[in-house]
Amino acid sequence: MRKRFIQIASVMFMALTILAGRGLRASEHSGLDAAEAEELREAQDPSQRIKVYVKLERNRLGRFETALSSAPAATPDVDTHLKSLLGQYIALVDEMKGWIDDQFDAGRDMRAGLRSLLDQGPAQIDDLHAAEGPSGRPSAIQGRLEEAVADMSDALNGASKGLAIQIKQFGELKQDQKAEAHAAKLRRKEEAKRNKEELKQFKKAEKESKHHKDNPDPL
Repeated sequence: MRKRFIQIASVMFMALTILAGRGLRASEHSGLDAAEAEELREAQDPSQRIKVYVKLERNRLGRFETALSSAPAATPDVDTHLKSLLGQYIALVDEMKGWIDDQFDAGRDMRAGLRSLLDQGPAQIDDLHAAEGPSGRPSAIQGRLEEAVADMSDALNGASKGLAIQIKQFGELKQDQKAEAHAAKLRRKEEAKRNKEELKQFKKAEKESKHHKDNPDPL
């Protein structure tokens, strides 16, 4: 028994170590600063975490667009910087998809967050396509742009399917709650009616008892 327990504990420790390492590497790749990392940690609500990811992704795209438009000419250093910013964007999208998968498997409600992603994600794809531009300058980063578009497109596809399932799932739960509330209301009404009838019978018996006491039967 003790040996089995030790084996299970070892496996769990290894699994947690691997997951922690993945999270650390993902955060490093996404280039989060201390404030951004704290904002993500504090967003424990599933939908709120998704909204934070979407905001950070928009931030990374903004940095990318600024760097792309302000660079005087394409140079290896400029291309490396642009690729790094796109890499951070892709890492954030990957982290977000992992979060959505985990929360979906746990059965947690993400409807608000998924709607936010579906509302704002297409605009990010449009911005990535616009970065390709007519000048041909971004040809050196074309592969990264295509990867970013594919990653967000995959996230939107998954979010669309997941939202449809969750609307059905939590809609059914809502109907069950409504039916239970109605049944509880009927039970309370029936109980109140029963209590009223019992009180009526008690008062009647009390009145009859008093009447007999005041008017005793003649001997």
